[in-house]
Amino acid sequence: MRKVKISEYEIIEDLSQGVFKALRHGQEWRDLIGDNLIYSLIDRLEDAERLLQEAQGMMDDNYYGYDEVNSAITRHLNGEEN
Repeated sequence: MRKVKISEYEIIEDLSQGVFKALRHGQEWRDLIGDNLIYSLIDRLEDAERLLQEAQGMMDDNYYGYDEVNSAITRHLNGEEN
């Protein structure tokens, strides 16, 4: 099962159980079964987040601007506004 939360929206995908839906403010909002655009965007988002995590892990403490870059990456990964 995958969950993606963006602002007041949450996308829940568990295709093994036939679930692919969007919640808005915690309430069911849309059935996403068959919506390949949303599915592709979730995959792309997860790839980007994985790459950010890898980049964060490779950063060296002596790198110029490390603190600012690390903070921005951490805020993104935690779903906070930049």
